Amino acid sequence: EGEQLFELDSLEGPPQGAGLSASQVLSYPAARLFVERAAAAGHRAEITDGDAELLAEICGKLDGIALAIELAAARVGAHGLREIATLLDGRLKLEWRGRRTAPPRHQTLGATLDWSYGLISESERVVLRRLAVFAGPFTLQGAVAVASGGGEAAHSVVHALEQLVAKSLVSARPDGSSTRYRLLDATRHYAMQKLADCDEGRNIARRHARYVQDALGTTTAESSGGSQPSDSRDRAELLADARAALTRAYANDYGAEMRVPLAAACSRLFVELNLLNEGCLWASRALAVLDDTSRGSTWELELQSTLGHAFMFTERNSERCEGALRRGLEIAEALGDSFNKFRLLARLNMFYRRT
Repeated sequence: EGEQLFELDSLEGPPQGAGLSASQVLSYPAARLFVERAAAAGHRAEITDGDAELLAEICGKLDGIALAIELAAARVGAHGLREIATLLDGRLKLEWRGRRTAPPRHQTLGATLDWSYGLISESERVVLRRLAVFAGPFTLQGAVAVASGGGEAAHSVVHALEQLVAKSLVSARPDGSSTRYRLLDATRHYAMQKLADCDEGRNIARRHARYVQDALGTTTAESSGGSQPSDSRDRAELLADARAALTRAYANDYGAEMRVPLAAACSRLFVELNLLNEGCLWASRALAVLDDTSRGSTWELELQSTLGHAFMFTERNSERCEGALRRGLEIAEALGDSFNKFRLLARLNMFYRRT
């Protein structure tokens, strides 16, 4: 009674890859706090234009969390900016220790998260652990698809997500008529550790891969005759999760049965985003593990089409390009797929006209 809640947003950080100068980067509060705390810890070197992009990267990895910024900045003198950026990719930032005079829960980021984790209900813990498989922003539908089951009903997931947002363990961003959710990087690393400690990690990874596959689906902007800008943005926001799902599927035996359909669903996303080399990589890996059930399927059709399209720009008129386009056309004709038949004929026409 008598208490009031003030919701504090994360500190705004500079955009990455924008080519900003040092003065422009330091106009953002996250970067200013980092430099101030580094100086307070004894680091006297000036931030130059050459350091600007590195500082922007560090601020991005720290998600604007003041405690995380302070803990990382205190170590610049010992490691330097570049090494700090590398160290932030792992779990080490959860263990960095701050001031000894601070309360125990404020001495490390991991201790802060331990304290928060201990205050939430068991249902909220389960949902938080499961949501850690998302590498990027996700929707309410995505949260329910991945986090429900195994004793958690859909309505329980929705309620738990509301509570996690209220307790600042999940961030929520309005996006038109819907909302995008995201775990901050440090929280996601922490929750992934908790997921690894229980016996459901493999099952949740499979659910996540199925969700990505279904979300990207077989109906794309190209095959449906165009899409609204919002649809394209929704698909682009799945890029980080497509990469994470593919990496897990090809790195673990439990993902073997999902490798071909998942790569087929993701392949055209790489083409849409002009990530042709990445599209080639995953299409080639999937084609290398085709079996009797997937050979000649719509999955192989999509993979061969992606490979042929990518090779047209990365290898121009190579034999591999022609072979992929011809194999795709052969499958389209066998399946009676008129749209893809004409699409592949158009690409072959372009191929032969520039020979």
